[in-house]
Amino acid sequence: MEQALSTLISGLPEVPAEKVDLRRMLNLYESNKLDAEEKYKGKLVSMQGSVKHIDDDYIEIIPNPSDQFQQSGARCNVLASERSKISGLANAGHVESELGGRSNARKIRGSRIAVKSRQLFFPWARTGNHLNIELIEGDDISQEATSAQIIRGRRVKVGDRCRIDTIEYGESLEVSSKATIQNQKKT
Repeated sequence: MEQALSTLISGLPEVPAEKVDLRRMLNLYESNKLDAEEKYKGKLVSMQGSVKHIDDDYIEIIPNPSDQFQQSGARCNVLASERSKISGLANAGHVESELGGRSNARKIRGSRIAVKSRQLFFPWARTGNHLNIELIEGDDISQEATSAQIIRGRRVKVGDRCRIDTIEYGESLEVSSKATIQNQKKT
């Protein structure tokens, strides 16, 4: 599986990837950039983490677990010839996400989609958790701490700290008093 993923992202022949602890790599980079470059530059690596952002030409990954203050991570560039393969990463049957900071995405599509703001020890720290997205589309959608241009679903629940430009819903719509909706339309 890792070799297939390395081929997908790099477009190069299958080469065994070196397993890397993302947090250790970042700590080495912060303490000694030259040592980090010597150890990792130009090597094919495999790492685990949380996806912070998916774009057409790169994916940002942060260490897992992380708190809402985690800013640094790995930016994985995707070859132009392979970009169409990452567009499906945000399409799934069931999507459940717990926000641990600020996240960005273009689209999420699935039958059931739930985005929640991570519960933290300090209640004031929760306000940093937020998703910015263009489109969410599914049958059952439940959102917290989200700014979206369009949400389109059959049953939609909009929780606290959401700012939605347009909601199109089929059967039901629940909106928190702590959410802002510009336009809503029953389809």
